[in-house]
Amino acid sequence: MVPRFDIITESDARGIEPGTTVELARGGHVTPLARDTLRERRVTVVPAGSADPSLPGDLAPRSEIRRVAIASDHTGGTMRAERSEQSDDTGLNELSLCQSMLASW
Repeated sequence: MVPRFDIITESDARGIEPGTTVELARGGHVTPLARDTLRERRVTVVPAGSADPSLPGDLAPRSEIRRVAIASDHTGGTMRAERSEQSDDTGLNELSLCQSMLASW
């Protein structure tokens, strides 16, 4: 069963297991500090009655898209190519920089 709150304070947020989903009652409120704490702990807050009981309560939301910047001189071509293949498997957004691009930074 998904925990349900009328109000979530920072103290409440710290007591919620990281990565879980909680319900907020209609007209409920999450304090600003609690919102930050919930985000850090990857806690998902959904409107009351909208949680799917067939899903595990610790189902965390997808993380944001991450970007990897790889830079090297001409000798790093092999490493950049290997990393590029790995980024396809991990879903990372890769930015490959060459020496001439680095000189302008």
